[in-house]
Amino acid sequence: MAKKTKLVLVSGLQPSGHYTQNLASGLAKLRCLDLVLYSDKNKENLKIKNKGKIKLVWSKNIFYVFQIIWELLKDKPDIVHFQHEINMFGGLVSAFVFPVVVVLTKILGFKVLVTIHATVSPKQINSDFVESFNKNPKIIKPFILKLFFFYLYYSLCNFSDAIIVHTRTARDVLLQYNQNSKNKIFVIPTAIPN
Repeated sequence: MAKKTKLVLVSGLQPSGHYTQNLASGLAKLRCLDLVLYSDKNKENLKIKNKGKIKLVWSKNIFYVFQIIWELLKDKPDIVHFQHEINMFGGLVSAFVFPVVVVLTKILGFKVLVTIHATVSPKQINSDFVESFNKNPKIIKPFILKLFFFYLYYSLCNFSDAIIVHTRTARDVLLQYNQNSKNKIFVIPTAIPN
């Protein structure tokens, strides 16, 4: 019998019907995979069934980086699949350190896959965008936010083995930040049932 591929999926799971719940449901049915879900420490996540093994691993603060890395060192998966949404791991500071967890995971020798659920084009970032993105637009200016998204997307494109986005437009946005990654960005439309 062939060895199963151990896949760790890192994501929040709430609310009910969350994209990751649907993805995990499909992945858990594959006989070739040993699926482990690293979710946030919301105990409601343990009530979710038929999604692989669920572990409450990380907190919604900057310490999630170390919590995830520590667990990966214990579990030694073949592939680590991060779901990325700006506020998934906490606020802006947690979003800023997200590339660090990806880089560390890669340095430790794991294959890294990242699904980026939303992208922001540099052309979208103006004063109105900043105001909708942050409650204190006097501190964060459009230029700072443009630097943040460049750092975020450039890093993720450089240090991931593959990236999944849900639309061609999202792929095109990522290529504005890192043209060299075109061969590792894949468009897979979202398939959340109604």
